[in-house]
Amino acid sequence: MSSNGVRRAPGMVPYFTVLALVLALPLAMKSVVLALALVVLMILLIWVASLGLDKASTVLMVLAFGLAPMDKLGVAVLGISDVFFFIAIGLAFPRLLRSRLPLPPSFVLAAIAFVTIVLLSCVSAGNGSVYYYAARVIFTLVILPIMVVWWAPNRVILVRMLVAFAAGTGFSVLYGLPKIGAYRNYGLTQHPNVLGYTAMLTMALVPFLFLSLTPKWRWWICGGALGGAGVGILTSGSRAALVVALFLIVLVPAVERSVPLALTVITAGAVVVAYVGERAQPAAGQGQDARAGTGSPPFRTDSTRWWVNVASRCRR
Repeated sequence: MSSNGVRRAPGMVPYFTVLALVLALPLAMKSVVLALALVVLMILLIWVASLGLDKASTVLMVLAFGLAPMDKLGVAVLGISDVFFFIAIGLAFPRLLRSRLPLPPSFVLAAIAFVTIVLLSCVSAGNGSVYYYAARVIFTLVILPIMVVWWAPNRVILVRMLVAFAAGTGFSVLYGLPKIGAYRNYGLTQHPNVLGYTAMLTMALVPFLFLSLTPKWRWWICGGALGGAGVGILTSGSRAALVVALFLIVLVPAVERSVPLALTVITAGAVVVAYVGERAQPAAGQGQDARAGTGSPPFRTDSTRWWVNVASRCRR
């Protein structure tokens, strides 16, 4: 009964549950796998019906961002984060149809130019498999940002999405440390370079999170994200991720206009350059194929030797 004395109508969730159970019984008797799939689908539908489309879409979107750094979790070319992302967009589709898509003209022109260049490159290559990778690149760099902007999360939801991404990166890095062996950290990714890129992206998100979080959680979340990202970059052996991360660190004093911070970065940078320069001389016969993720020249193995010792202690 409501506050004004009027009895509210019973919800539709109990009736929906009973109807779903009745309809699922004949199909569940044919296959155990089909029965489990129907149970999962029924639970998802009941959860959406009880929570609402917008709230369910928000929860699934945050979960999708949290699982995004773990591209090993999935089937074939479809990751589990992709599944949650598309479901979240689908649940919000009734709302999206009533909203406009604010895209800057500069982004539209850049997107058209980028897609044109990628497609022309595919035509010149003349290989059928190139179109598959071109489609993934176009989706990741053009379509995915458009869909997120169209979904239009507010600042609070956006912060939760980015915190989830940082937490997913940290979990992936920690998962791979005990399995690192004498080579590079894969984490929950298909290649150590992917782990390095996700860690580098997490590091790039830290300044925004530091300004957006409350003082109660700012240092804990940003410190953990920065530490996990640093460990991920070093143990992945990705030189591109390391270079971009160093470039981001150098940019911070320039943006903040802080002399003490600049001196700290210069001092730390000198130590890192001396360390890398001493170990960046590949020995004869040790240059293996880096694209396989198993190369072990000194500039990669020495930078992860300390983390191998940590991983060996974790296995004890």
